[in-house]
Amino acid sequence: MWDQRAKNAATKLATRGQISNICWSPSGRYFAVVGREDGLDIFDIASGAQTPVVSAAFDDLAYLVRWDASEKLLFLATHQGAVEVYAWPTMQPLTTIPAHAGSCNCLGIDPRGKVLATGGADATMELWSTDDFAMTHVVDGYESPLLFADFNMDGRFIASASDDMDIKIHDSFSGEQVHKLAVDSLTTALEWHPRNLALAYGSAGAGKGNVVKPTVTIFLKS
Repeated sequence: MWDQRAKNAATKLATRGQISNICWSPSGRYFAVVGREDGLDIFDIASGAQTPVVSAAFDDLAYLVRWDASEKLLFLATHQGAVEVYAWPTMQPLTTIPAHAGSCNCLGIDPRGKVLATGGADATMELWSTDDFAMTHVVDGYESPLLFADFNMDGRFIASASDDMDIKIHDSFSGEQVHKLAVDSLTTALEWHPRNLALAYGSAGAGKGNVVKPTVTIFLKS
């Protein structure tokens, strides 16, 4: 853990193995670490404790974890394509969302906490209501597994990227595509600005010969 005002690490957390995903809770109090084969550890950063308050193993490989905006729900994406839903902080299992035929590679939670987006190896994105965990839309048109999904500041739009050479923006209410950005190389990161319609995305970079120039681009949605 790094304090941006200092040059040295403020805190070091010992994890059990290789890390596949990390995530802050919306309040910034909790920090989750997903191991490639070692399950989930969650630390209470506010307390200063360096041992996890939650340490759990799962039957299926976990890919990534996200909290909802209210910090009452915890979503865990798995290799088999399901999303496990837990109450936080009790970690009581609530339901299993049978999201994808292949692995569930990405999760997006809209800032209102009403819609969960899942992206899978089956080249689809699905939108789910967090009220009853019912699917509201299936978004297809991808030719490769989904890798990124992120909602904008008010949850109206969701941007997504796969190994296709474009980034798609959909209306989260209707599921309709409203824009498509052509890219010249694989997308490696994607995230909306927290206060306006600016979308930042990173690319692996294109170049001639052995010269590759990774880039970060800002797109302003009108």
